[in-house]
Amino acid sequence: MSQQRDIDVVNDLLAVGSETTWLEFKKDNTEPDTIGVRCSALANAARLAGKDVAYMVWGVEDSTHQVTGTSFNPDNQKAHGQELQFWLARQLQPSIPFEFRRVTHPDGPVVLLEIPAATSAPVAFKNIPYIRIGSATPKLTDFPDRYQQLIEKLRPYTWEHALARQYVSGDEVLDLLDYSSYFKLTKQPLPDNRQGIFDKLQAERLVTRDVGEKWNITNLGAILFASDLSQFDSALARKSVRFIAYSGKNRAANVSHRVDGNKGYAVGFERLIEFINGILPKNEHIDVALRTEEPLFPTIAVRELIANALIHQDMT
Repeated sequence: MSQQRDIDVVNDLLAVGSETTWLEFKKDNTEPDTIGVRCSALANAARLAGKDVAYMVWGVEDSTHQVTGTSFNPDNQKAHGQELQFWLARQLQPSIPFEFRRVTHPDGPVVLLEIPAATSAPVAFKNIPYIRIGSATPKLTDFPDRYQQLIEKLRPYTWEHALARQYVSGDEVLDLLDYSSYFKLTKQPLPDNRQGIFDKLQAERLVTRDVGEKWNITNLGAILFASDLSQFDSALARKSVRFIAYSGKNRAANVSHRVDGNKGYAVGFERLIEFINGILPKNEHIDVALRTEEPLFPTIAVRELIANALIHQDMT
């Protein structure tokens, strides 16, 4: 995670204009139990607000939203005789991958706490779930309507919506994704401007907006439309298509054909089907004057088989 992105995050949060249910500014209050209660409240409130993350920011004056700087160092902070982050992780249930980051902002040092929104269950601190209402953080159970709304909005982790590449420029997005194939395959005209292209990609959740006028590419966007999957991290690159044909009936036989693909599934699918059809056996028919070949296996069956092999994976 780059310092520049964190500076852009802080600037975007300052531009919100006021604290929200998923954002809180602190000047110097570093009392551990207060942080724990806020983590629970902000994580639950972020899910209710449809946000994927919530934030606490130290070094910002709440009333003016001016960066004043902070001496808070979460790496050295203790809580009841333990390291703050370790203690906090033990007190929050279910465990959430929160992250403290120290930001060298141009106007002064800032500490950013990024809190993922609740997913599988309401986040509790010391076995009590909290919620944020205005600037207050009451117990969630005291507000049964909000509790019910939160339960309805909780959703499990969705691999497709996770990020394959974060904080990239628009030019990098257009280089990493074969966006023209998206418009061709969905039978839509290619927009005549960048804004139109990004509006469509964003609507399909192939990309999402990041901070500082940058973009994120989702796993869905990469696995379907990557120009080259090896340009992404190894966990995603390993999901690229590999086709191997053997001369016998099992893998002990010699390899007769092998193709290692590097394109996204949607981009490379047609060529993959053409290659497989090209090596499958064919029936010959002789008419009065011409000899014709017909595939032994219907193309639609081959397409269905390969599509199912690609789609029915445990992507996690």
